[in-house]
Amino acid sequence: MAPQLTHGMPVDFSADVPIFPPAATALCALLGVLLWKLTGARLRVLPAPLAGLSFRLAVTAAVAAVSVAVLSRAGNTLKDAGSGTLFTPVGGMATDGPYSFTRNPMYSGLVFGVMPGTAALADSAWMLLMAAPLFLYLHLVVIPAEEGLLSEEFGDVSTMIVPAATNATHAATALPLTSAGGRQRTRVAAPG
Repeated sequence: MAPQLTHGMPVDFSADVPIFPPAATALCALLGVLLWKLTGARLRVLPAPLAGLSFRLAVTAAVAAVSVAVLSRAGNTLKDAGSGTLFTPVGGMATDGPYSFTRNPMYSGLVFGVMPGTAALADSAWMLLMAAPLFLYLHLVVIPAEEGLLSEEFGDVSTMIVPAATNATHAATALPLTSAGGRQRTRVAAPG
């Protein structure tokens, strides 16, 4: 059987990926709402002429449409490579389609699409601020676990990432990491 990461559905702190990434996104958005309510400060992000509900709904619908398109294309690309979404067994590594631009198009969509879309819908900067802990969770926990598994299965994955997806901010590192499940992993590359 092909290797597979363990993951929380939505939360299992003994798993390789303790919080399922969409659940982590929802938790960050809810934390943003909680901070807004606790502080009493909405921290509006939109100028008054664009703060109407109809504009916010239109922006959110556009972001949702793009997010669904990227998710669908990324999922199909993974399937074509012999893998899948939702932490299914790894049978191949996707390097084309959205993966030719970033190693993690789905996670990029969560941080740079869903969270800003949520901020626009709520007209609150708290959701934008909560994109930072989401990014850190994905970058420091989820992506190293995935890249470690890919490295175990396919060797040095940094050589498999296409040039468009690599740059100075995503240079390969060799930091030893231990997943939440206790398995030692080596982080090879973590472009987001």
